[in-house]
Formats: sequence, structure tokens, C-alpha cells
Amino acid sequence: MNASQPLTAAQWAIVAAAVALCIPQGILLFRDAQKRGRFPWFWGLWGLVSFPLPSILYYFFIVRRDQKHKGGRHSGSK
Repeated sequence: MNASQPLTAAQWAIVAAAVALCIPQGILLFRDAQKRGRFPWFWGLWGLVSFPLPSILYYFFIVRRDQKHKGGRHSGSK
């Protein structure tokens, strides 16, 4: 594609879908990391620029680790 050509409708749809996925993801990661005190700006900004890797890694490295330390549902206690 030449840089001077306008985007097609399909390309605009891809851009719109990416924006529609990344903005809420970044906001949710930021707010949750802020509640947990775990580098909110890092998670929020990373969530804004890519999808879905930040959410997956956040779940495994932050959420699951907090659940294990606080006796969450994965700790075996009832």
C-alpha cells in the first residue's frame, strides 16, 4: 500500500476494532492495578497499545499471585 492512498472500509473497520478493544482494556488494567498498588501507569499504557497480551500477563502475574497470597478460590480453602 502506498502512503498516499486512503484507507479502505475494511482497514477502517480493523482500526476501529483495535481502538474499541485497547481503550477499555487499558482503562480496566489501570484501575485494577491502581487498586492493587501494582504499577498502574505501566499496565494502563501497555493495555492501550496492544491486545490481548497485557490482560493475559496481568492475570497470571498479578491477579493469580494476589489470589494465592490472600487465600482466594485457587488456594484450596473453602
